[in-house]
Amino acid sequence: MKILPFDESFFEEFNNKTHIIDTLKEYLKNYPENSCKSILVEEEYIDKNYLIDYVNYYARCFLSPKRIVQRIHFFSLDDETLKNIFMSSNEYDKSNDTLQKNYLGFTILKDLNNRIVGKTVLKVYPTDNSNNRYFGVTFKNEINLFGFQLLIDSVPFQEQDRATAACASISIWSSMEILEHKFKVNFAKAASEITEIANECRVSSGTVYPSNGLNVYQILYFFRTMGYEGLYIKNKSDDFYREMIMSYLDFGLPIIALLNLQEGKNKADRHTALITGYRIDEDGKIIEFYVHDDQIGPFIKTEFINNEITKWSNEWKTKHNNDISLTEVIIPIYPKIRVPFEEIYFKKQEEENEGDQECDFTILLSDVNTYKQDIRKGLLKVEEESILLNNMSKYFWIIRTSYGDQIVKDIIFDATKNDIKNPINVKYNFNKN
Repeated sequence: MKILPFDESFFEEFNNKTHIIDTLKEYLKNYPENSCKSILVEEEYIDKNYLIDYVNYYARCFLSPKRIVQRIHFFSLDDETLKNIFMSSNEYDKSNDTLQKNYLGFTILKDLNNRIVGKTVLKVYPTDNSNNRYFGVTFKNEINLFGFQLLIDSVPFQEQDRATAACASISIWSSMEILEHKFKVNFAKAASEITEIANECRVSSGTVYPSNGLNVYQILYFFRTMGYEGLYIKNKSDDFYREMIMSYLDFGLPIIALLNLQEGKNKADRHTALITGYRIDEDGKIIEFYVHDDQIGPFIKTEFINNEITKWSNEWKTKHNNDISLTEVIIPIYPKIRVPFEEIYFKKQEEENEGDQECDFTILLSDVNTYKQDIRKGLLKVEEESILLNNMSKYFWIIRTSYGDQIVKDIIFDATKNDIKNPINVKYNFNKN
């Protein structure tokens, strides 16, 4: 174990191997209020994900890299304070609490010639009403560190190694981490396992490794194999994409973005990234995404050109002069959620045309436990609390009517059947005056 101040010197040996190191440094250096001040290095760490990739590919190479990795932890404490905590066995609860409050996450560095950034879990930037950031797919990651147990809300990220996995496999890998925690189903796989399973439906010639990426059919095949339905969406309006992405992200489902990268008149390259969050304006409209891009870094701020949600601007545009176009999205859906967003979207348009023009109409996907808990906690002030004792489907869509910051009513549609007939109407305590 080494504890060092957070500065450029430690990262110098890695700078020529991947530019993602620079992205991580900038993210940590600019973390609001509590920027990174020290690092703790686990010099010999065994990472399960990399070990599986190592066995599947690297172990059978003539010149094999090391299977042992470094795990680097980041803290907003100064290095002397951090040393004192780890060198003492007293006041465990106080020390654990101090570490928890000042922990910014970790990254794994692999012994490869390039593409060295392995599993990385970083604390998301603060979310509150002042910045309107939302990260619906984050979950609590547990980190055990020399007897201390830490938790961090995040979505795991890693860089593609261009051997066992390309961008699509990495987006799927992060997605499966999210889904495992969302639905409590242990189907998460290492990146190389994802590549192998997806290639079971391969019809073209060539080898699985090195990976040249996955096509749409291979991505959908993988999710079906894992017990999920892959919702494939393309050629939709700007408004449709905004509302759909917000609805699924808020429910906690990952969204894989399929992109075209085009430099000048060259043929466009295909790429994938994972949408992990968004920011809205004062009218509740999405104005930027935060994406995990395995060739740029985690939680990359992505703006829209001319406010078009399918025209992106991030490092691909600003540093590499690539035009970025969102062409399709793939959303892994739990199979009991059978009614697609599209049906509810058209129903919402009917409600808008027939309803009070001063009201706002939004679409939400929810589950019965969350909905009823929000009522019991007083977060949803329904008119008749008898709804708490009603039998309801496990998953349902909601068209919510609001007036200002007050909810007027919810129309609830069973998402587990094949139609949206006979919805439940839930009225709220509402005073228009």
